[in-house]
Amino acid sequence: EAHGTGTPVGDPIEAQAIGTVFGRGKEVEVKDRCRFGSIKSNIGHLEPASGMAGLIKAALCVQRGYIPPTLHIESVNPRIREDEWGIHLSREGGAFPDSSGPRLAAVNSFGFGGTNACVILQEPPKLLRERQDRNLARRPALFPLSGSSNASLCTIAGRIADQVDAGNMALTDLAGTLALRRSHLDYRAVVLANSSDVASSGLRSLAEGKPHDGVIVGRRMNCSGPVFVFTGQGAQW
Repeated sequence: EAHGTGTPVGDPIEAQAIGTVFGRGKEVEVKDRCRFGSIKSNIGHLEPASGMAGLIKAALCVQRGYIPPTLHIESVNPRIREDEWGIHLSREGGAFPDSSGPRLAAVNSFGFGGTNACVILQEPPKLLRERQDRNLARRPALFPLSGSSNASLCTIAGRIADQVDAGNMALTDLAGTLALRRSHLDYRAVVLANSSDVASSGLRSLAEGKPHDGVIVGRRMNCSGPVFVFTGQGAQW
């Protein structure tokens, strides 16, 4: 992810630096070269926030395995010698290059005052589904879900099932987040699971409106009666 402000002098200097450090030589095929681009072609120059925008973009690229295009390129600055430096400007979106190791991305951000930074991002380790399932077998987890309507509850269940199937999250973390970090709306359900497969099956059944042994569905009751609070010595409560 280049700083890439579109200047005729600055861009070639940055591109050459990228090629010097990350380029793999002109004999390497285009598909295997270090790809570079800039989010400024999408949203403009955010000035003090531009580095953060590039960081967010790079993190999403690493997470999702997709590199979006750099937009509005009619012609490349002739001073940027991609073939010679072994780099490739991403004119079209595409999948992250295949590699036996984790995905890597670098983010350049250059300040007006001369403070230059380069942050390296690495794909996190793949979650070990077998280890998760062993933990859940000893201690099943509850996955509470809720929505403002039955339709939204089903939609949420389907989305979470997609993430469970993709192995993008630790199920114990998911259970904790759903219980403690989400608002509990009127239409509710809970999925009891002791493995990734059972969790996915329960969530899919909920999404499709089908009964499942590990799923309980209900709706919050409105209680309008009086409430008495006995504070003891803590009247400030």
